[in-house]
Amino acid sequence: MRYVSLSIFLGGSCNLNCSYCFIDKKNLKKISPDVIKLKKGIDLFLRCSTKDPTINFTGGEPLLYWEILRELIEYIREKKRRIFMVVSTNGTLLDKEMFKFLKKYNVALSVSLDGKKEVNDIYRGSFETVWGNIKDLDRERIKISSVFTPKTINYLVENIKFFVKHGFRQFDFYPEVYGLWSKDQLRNLERVFSQLKLSFNGNSQETKFQFIDRILHKNTENFCCQKLNLASDGNFYLCDKVFSFFDERRKKYMVGDTQKGINEDKREKLLKEAKKEILKETQNKCLKCSWQNYCFCPIGLYLWAKENKKDFEKHFKTFCGISKIYISAFLKICQNQRKKYY
Repeated sequence: MRYVSLSIFLGGSCNLNCSYCFIDKKNLKKISPDVIKLKKGIDLFLRCSTKDPTINFTGGEPLLYWEILRELIEYIREKKRRIFMVVSTNGTLLDKEMFKFLKKYNVALSVSLDGKKEVNDIYRGSFETVWGNIKDLDRERIKISSVFTPKTINYLVENIKFFVKHGFRQFDFYPEVYGLWSKDQLRNLERVFSQLKLSFNGNSQETKFQFIDRILHKNTENFCCQKLNLASDGNFYLCDKVFSFFDERRKKYMVGDTQKGINEDKREKLLKEAKKEILKETQNKCLKCSWQNYCFCPIGLYLWAKENKKDFEKHFKTFCGISKIYISAFLKICQNQRKKYY
């Protein structure tokens, strides 16, 4: 296996408490980042990564671990390899000195903002602080990352236009996929995405949606995950969704550490078992679906539902419905704008 990306969870500590966040911050914040183990984990990843890998720093809130983050970024840049780095942050702690350092080391920023103040503050309550921190920075280096829910979906196009008006050009937005969306809410989502196609189909040079990157670079073998997740204690895990639970349940999905390396056999076994159960639960519908090579990965949803004793079938209906709406809209944009993106 050659891995395309590594997510490093620096810790569970966070200064916000967003209601839709799946991370078990209460337990994860008890683990202090081990810099030596994290460096070894990075080295291990790079030995089995693709040519131009991505390393994403996340948490919790990664800027709470600023000195450790600085040291790891400097360590990675010493490798003299082409490595894309990104820090996923809520933006509340970001200052000009931090941004200057990140720009110097060519690190991108993914800043969480759900939209204009009245929309963002429904769930996050941090708009004024974040906007004050980013409004004077180099917008070319900042991606806006948003979460939308049935309550806020109607503002999606309006919110994107707001950010574009203020000079931001890169976007990624995610549904509250672990909630349950009704049929009417999914129909409304489809309507909003139709507006999205009409509004931005001809503006790809100005507006870049990250989901199109994922469509164009999708692995053609579904369920073939090429991502690794490294915890602050130096252990590798199957999926980022395991950070929604902490105790013995989480240990079941540990697929290596910085001492012994990655246990590829265990990792493959866990993926195959999850795939088998998903196909069983969905009566093999995924294998017959024409969108299967583009959809969101269902394994994280399955693990989350299984370990938290949720009804996977109900949640999968929401998951599947949202995936199809996404893919249909973005494939259409992609079909018309492929040459402009690449």
